[in-house]
Amino acid sequence: MTRRHLFASGGLGSTFLVYKPLLGGLCVEKRLHAHLAELRPFRQRFVLEARIGLALRHPNLSQALLLVDAPGSHLRFYQQVVSGPTLAALRPFLSQASEQVRLALAGQILADGFAALEHLYSVHITGRPGGRVLAHSDIAPGNLVIGEDLRVVLIDYGQARTSEDPDRETDTLGHMSRFLAPWCLNGKEVTCPASDTWSLVLVALDVATGCSVRTQSATRFDVTGLADHVFRATRALETREEECVWLQSALGVLQCDSAKDVVAHSSSLRAACALMPCAAVDNSSAGISGQAPVALASLRLVATEAFEAFRQKATEAVFGHDSLGDEVALG
Repeated sequence: MTRRHLFASGGLGSTFLVYKPLLGGLCVEKRLHAHLAELRPFRQRFVLEARIGLALRHPNLSQALLLVDAPGSHLRFYQQVVSGPTLAALRPFLSQASEQVRLALAGQILADGFAALEHLYSVHITGRPGGRVLAHSDIAPGNLVIGEDLRVVLIDYGQARTSEDPDRETDTLGHMSRFLAPWCLNGKEVTCPASDTWSLVLVALDVATGCSVRTQSATRFDVTGLADHVFRATRALETREEECVWLQSALGVLQCDSAKDVVAHSSSLRAACALMPCAAVDNSSAGISGQAPVALASLRLVATEAFEAFRQKATEAVFGHDSLGDEVALG
């Protein structure tokens, strides 16, 4: 019998850490609550998340490994464990970190985030309308993990949609996030790829300015207040504009009040991010986002410590000890 450890639970389902030898060892199991699995809209959304994950092949996106959707069984799917802390878990550290560290991580979030979204939008899901992933619509600190090599990985696709038209806006009624673009909160509550860009920029600038606003328990209607606070806080970073080539373009995106405006302003930001060296590949000279080696070393130390803490917690939770020697017997 597979041993499970409850890792997180929400209104739609629960996440467990499990050990599955046939799937490569320690992995994440996501289950839709039984009473929701009987309702078609929730079931379809959960299965779509799994199918998107199964189609992904990109270092900045967490891949799904197996979907179990058979009569008489719990609706569930298994996903890679991305070892490392989420941005939400790193918030207490970032509020105390130096500007160099925060800007280094913010630049990495933008570079890796754009790479992840570009691949996500190119994925085709067989049997879905148009088959093409439209937007994620839940770009938030809790869904971005910092790996041991400082790579930023998007781990959740529960709000994703598909469409024949990649620029089509999609209903996100009932979705709550302080990082959702403000125009998604008005009228029809719609989202599109430009909305994801705006959210990613807000997450990155929130990190750059020290994450001084609490977001975990805030309601969706506070998004404008968060954006305004972050924008004001960036004034303290004006002296960094020459070394952070992406900063001015990111601020321009954050000031946009429509998806159309984001499309017009984001090209320069993407171009600036494309020029930044990757932390997971280039550990020499300037380091990530053009920052000094001391920033890279500090950030890597924090990420490594968090990675080890996560690994210890995971193995003890699933196996009852810190040794992996008896793992196979638990499969």
